Amino acid sequence: MSEATNPWVEEVKQAFTSQAYSLNYEHGVQCQVLPLRQEGEWSIWEIKLETTHSGYPFDLTWFVRWTDRPSDGIDFDLVGTAAEGGTLWHERFVSTARFSAAAQVLPVFLRGYFVGRESVTEPAEGVNS
Repeated sequence: MSEATNPWVEEVKQAFTSQAYSLNYEHGVQCQVLPLRQEGEWSIWEIKLETTHSGYPFDLTWFVRWTDRPSDGIDFDLVGTAAEGGTLWHERFVSTARFSAAAQVLPVFLRGYFVGRESVTEPAEGVNS
């Protein structure tokens, strides 16, 4: 079955593009969506989250992978630089509804991740070294 006529593939693409739009235009996360690519049976979409524009110390990349078969699920990976922890979030979803729900949490996750990092790297007030 070709991707153009596979309802599963179209659902995944719609869920991904909807969230990419939301990140950029509703949440202010500057994004660069790279062209869809194939690695074997897997379709891969990559989005560069330019979090340094929001004052964070480094950028992140969000990868979404799927095949023509819903039974393979949707892989979701949020990755930082190797020096800053590498994979921050990996999950596999068996439905586009669950994938979409998790993707909607990305802006909150990003803020929480960077705020958490700052809280452990800054000395606590009143604590002597």
